[in-house]
Amino acid sequence: MIAITGGLGYIGLHTAAKLLKENHEVVLIDNQFNSKLFMLERLEQIVGRVVTYVHQDIRNTPALQRIFDQYRVSAVVHLAGMNPSSNPSPLEAYNSNVGGVLSLLRAMSRSGINTLVYGSCSHVLGAGTDKLSELSEIDPPGPLARSFDVCEQIMSDLDKQDNWRIAIMRYFELGGADATHLIGEHPKCMSNRIMPVFTHAANTGGTVDALSFLFDEQALTRQIDMLHIDDAVEANLQALAYLHSVDQSFDCFNIGSGEAVSWQQIADAMELASGKPVDLKLPETLSDLRRIADISHAHEVLKWEPKLDLQRICEDAMAFSLQEQPR
Repeated sequence: MIAITGGLGYIGLHTAAKLLKENHEVVLIDNQFNSKLFMLERLEQIVGRVVTYVHQDIRNTPALQRIFDQYRVSAVVHLAGMNPSSNPSPLEAYNSNVGGVLSLLRAMSRSGINTLVYGSCSHVLGAGTDKLSELSEIDPPGPLARSFDVCEQIMSDLDKQDNWRIAIMRYFELGGADATHLIGEHPKCMSNRIMPVFTHAANTGGTVDALSFLFDEQALTRQIDMLHIDDAVEANLQALAYLHSVDQSFDCFNIGSGEAVSWQQIADAMELASGKPVDLKLPETLSDLRRIADISHAHEVLKWEPKLDLQRICEDAMAFSLQEQPR
């Protein structure tokens, strides 16, 4: 059994769908802080079966351990980190991300589980003029990104003493939706989530203010790296397979497309996907830095490479947005 924390979230739902389609058993764990229960029904519609779900905050260590023991969990995909859509304060970010990881690792240790795929964030690397590799200098621009970095450091220290198998997945910007368009990115607060903001603008005739996408930085990066959610999920599954093939491992992987796209390119792709104009407001000054993934390490170790492009991301995100969405 594979436990997915944040299982009702964007990445969690898509990871669960892929695992279930490949006949893995999963248990989803989520406290619904930034997710919605109707998505579970849609996941069950996609996979054609009942999906095990437990409503729980992972910071409750004894409860989490009971879940692990009850369902005989052998590996965890941890996707319950607080992200920018929650607009957290520094204390909230550290409490959720660092507190959650400490509780998770304690529960895993007590239940004899040593295999973990951890959903981290590319922002721990900051930004640069060249592509960012796993060896790039760690330079988180603010407290939310630093909370992810602290979590990575905890896992690195843990690996030095015990026989853990850990894969750190540093996701770049994700978008798109499952091919059924039944599940997709549907956060409770979408004010700074790239694809929901663009699809909303296309559907309503509103304006996309690119400054809303700032994540700790003082200036908006000129170019970003957009990856389709299906490609990110495939990386998660490849990471699980890799960890099960080794006795001990701690490794970090940049999970992005490896391609630079501008804000205007995203707007143009969304216009093509929706057939409607998308008004984009850019600041007068953009940072000369960018955040683009060097994905060669993931390709070499995980045998993974992205397959879907920006246009497909926008088409799938748009198709999902047109589904009737309960409030």
